[in-house]
Amino acid sequence: MKKVGILTIHNAYNYGAMLQAYATQRTFDNFGVYCELIDYFTQFSEENKKFFRLPKSLGDVKNNIRNLAHPISFFQRKSRFKNFIKANMVLSKEKFTLENINEVANSDYDYLVTGSDQTFNLNLNSHKEYLKPYFLPFKFDGKKASYSSSMGEKMHEITEEQKEWMRDKLSDYDAISVREPVAADYIENLISKRPEVVYDPTLALSREEWDKVCDTEIIKEKYILFYTVLSEPWVIEYVKKVSKQTGLKVIAVHPQNSYEVGCGFKRLSNSGPSQFINLIKNAELILTTSFHGTVFSMIYEKPFYSIVLGEGNRIRNLLSQAGLEERIITKEKTLKEIEFGNEDMKQLKEFFEKTRSTNYQYLKSLIV
Repeated sequence: MKKVGILTIHNAYNYGAMLQAYATQRTFDNFGVYCELIDYFTQFSEENKKFFRLPKSLGDVKNNIRNLAHPISFFQRKSRFKNFIKANMVLSKEKFTLENINEVANSDYDYLVTGSDQTFNLNLNSHKEYLKPYFLPFKFDGKKASYSSSMGEKMHEITEEQKEWMRDKLSDYDAISVREPVAADYIENLISKRPEVVYDPTLALSREEWDKVCDTEIIKEKYILFYTVLSEPWVIEYVKKVSKQTGLKVIAVHPQNSYEVGCGFKRLSNSGPSQFINLIKNAELILTTSFHGTVFSMIYEKPFYSIVLGEGNRIRNLLSQAGLEERIITKEKTLKEIEFGNEDMKQLKEFFEKTRSTNYQYLKSLIV
């Protein structure tokens, strides 16, 4: 049996990151190969998981205040993320850090695969050296590939030095697939070879497969689910407006940000990945700024609106491909009346068939 090692952002306490890592592994499993997630962790990611951070920025101070105000929620959330990994993911026996990640090339993998999410984004955070291993920058006797990797929203911030480094590393790949056409264009200009455009692996799994890792507890009251990673004051005002318009309470599944103080949302930020899927599945309406919040709303065919902050290319591209552009809310479109109907979701069957076929064909060409 072929053995695949996947290097992706698998252990961040972020719903999208962890669920895409699980989906990446499952798609390879479904293809009949043995795969495991390379247990790469960084000092940066571990610092972000701490209850109390040494204050180096205003963000650290806000994080500490929030955790001190809600300690039970913090530790429940952390426990649920850790339990999800333990129950559902196969990790490499060896742990890797930036200092020894090159040793992964000596493992008995037939393939090393850069997984999905923003693994081709060198500017994802300020700790750029921690991001370079996702480009597999080491000699390896087997095949190197990427699977639905994203370059994120800010490709215009890539420096000439970074561009040259990426050209060198990506030229060493045997196969490349990315999540967005704009990333395929960018890489084609770099290495004169066009990557495949393959959908996020969370879309490659059926609703029935996601039900297997979905929490079963049901909230009896009807609710709007609100999930955001970044936010702005107008977003909070919009969510409050929709709540008033519909008469539904808002459940916020993310850790509270400063804009939400006193907003009256019911907080379930102690949720893990399984609870997140459950809250999506049983919501009356979903409002989200998140790419993966959008993805799971589509999988469960729920009435939803995706609130776009900044360029929002990842969400715009996804909804354009699915023919759901009307589900986009911008600051200029906040006066739009909310509709609970999901007639436009009927076309998703064809979209899902296309996404799963595309993913299957790419993996079929890769695993030989």
